[in-house]
Amino acid sequence: MYKKTLCLVFAVFFLSITSSFAEEKAKLKKEEITYSITVNKDFETVVNEIK
Repeated sequence: MYKKTLCLVFAVFFLSITSSFAEEKAKLKKEEITYSITVNKDFETVVNEIK
């Protein structure tokens, strides 16, 4: 009985850690994409001004 409960608690704990880690990773990825888009836009603007 105790083993089953312990396993269940551990599984829930592990899943919650995994999901929060995945969320953080997704958020970071989104910020990276936004940053690269911003940098590319600025670069295009500079190139157009030079022309």
